[in-house]
Amino acid sequence: MKREKESTIDKIVSEKTESKEIIPETKIEKFEKMDFRDDDGKEIKMTEIIKMASEIIPENLRWQNVKKIEYTEEKKGLGNEYGIKGLSAGGYHPYEKIIRFTKTNHTKEEMIDRFFHILAHEWAHSIDPHVVQQRNMSLQKKSDVALEFARIRNKEKCPFSYVKKINNENKQIEEDIKKEEDFAESMAYTLENPLFIKLVAPKRYEFCVNSIKQRFPDFDFEKSDQKRGEYLNFLYNLNIKA
Repeated sequence: MKREKESTIDKIVSEKTESKEIIPETKIEKFEKMDFRDDDGKEIKMTEIIKMASEIIPENLRWQNVKKIEYTEEKKGLGNEYGIKGLSAGGYHPYEKIIRFTKTNHTKEEMIDRFFHILAHEWAHSIDPHVVQQRNMSLQKKSDVALEFARIRNKEKCPFSYVKKINNENKQIEEDIKKEEDFAESMAYTLENPLFIKLVAPKRYEFCVNSIKQRFPDFDFEKSDQKRGEYLNFLYNLNIKA
């Protein structure tokens, strides 16, 4: 879940890029190392799971700030600035515009169960104006989004245990990280489990729904719900015990 911030040069280059360019399809690489057979002998291709999961997210696999999704068997920690021990299952890297999944100690079943949430969380970092330059968003609009989410965080208690665990001696750094991780968790749950977040954090849910509608006007929430149902049904029918 670790994210990095892009450089000023990246922002300048991004701002000068044509806003109406055709966005190429996001590449999927190196996930054959995660392929496996379930306990019934059925071959499971992680690339296919990614494609199914991506249909739940706006723009499917044509993501402006994600050129590639890849897997590495190198284990990564969250980083000292998070103050949380343990391995990170994924991270968004704005310098490269990559979502990178990393090896953890999770079982196959645990990893499959968490996979969509991790993907949606890292995708959310890629659309967060705090983290990376957003084309088709004016400076005023980016400022408005930041202020609106800040107001929500002040009014509504954060429901995400992961965000609440973040701890840094420098409280400004801690707050910056929490703000970005809160945004990503809010977006991820809105796409993964909208009933949950609507119940425990209705202001965050409303913010995310409105943001998605404004930034992705062609996104169909009903179709996304249908695709999520198909995805969950596929996972339910897998026979994985380890």
